[in-house]
Amino acid sequence: METQNLLPTPIATIDNKRTIEEILNEQGTDKAQATIFCVELLKSDLFADIPQALQIYIGVNDAFFCSKNEVATLNDIICTFKQLELSEQQQRFILEHSLKYFNDCNFKKKYQPKADIAKALLQLYLQNDTAKQIRTKMRNMVAKELNDLPNVLERLDDEKRINIVVKLLPYIQPAVKQTAINWENNDSSIW
Repeated sequence: METQNLLPTPIATIDNKRTIEEILNEQGTDKAQATIFCVELLKSDLFADIPQALQIYIGVNDAFFCSKNEVATLNDIICTFKQLELSEQQQRFILEHSLKYFNDCNFKKKYQPKADIAKALLQLYLQNDTAKQIRTKMRNMVAKELNDLPNVLERLDDEKRINIVVKLLPYIQPAVKQTAINWENNDSSIW
C-alpha cells in the first residue's frame, strides 16, 4: 500500500514494501544519521512500520533542503503528519531526530544556511510544543483539584475550612472598594 505524502520532497510517496536497506542505499541519504535514527526507532517502540518511519524522517530532512520557504515547509510537514495519522509522540520523535540531524551534520557551505533555518524552526516548534504540553498538564491538574475541593473541605474542621474559603475568596469575588461621593459639588452629571 502506498500513502501519498504532502511533502515537497524527492520522496513523494511512502512505499511500505521497501526495506530499510533499500531506503538507506538511496542516493542522497545520509546513511550514518539514518542508521542512528533506525537504532533509536527500534529502541522507542513507537512505530510498527520501521521502513515507513525512516522514509518520513528522510522526507522531513529533505523537505527543508528542497524548499524556498522553510516556514511553509514546516506547516506542510505537520499537515503530512496529520494525514498519516501520526500520534503526537511519533511526530515529536521524528522532529527531535531531524533537529539532531541538522545539529550534528557538517553541511557544505551552500546548504548551511538552510540547515540553520531548519534548526531554528524545529527548536522553536518543539519548545512551543513543550510549553503547550506543560500548560495542558497544569490545567488538568488544577481542574482535578477543583473537582476534589468540596470533598477536601468537607473533611476539614470548621476553622480550617473557613480560613481556606477566606483565602480563596479574592480569586472568586472581586474586592469591594468604598467610594465616596462629594455632595457639595452641585454637579448634576452624576445623575
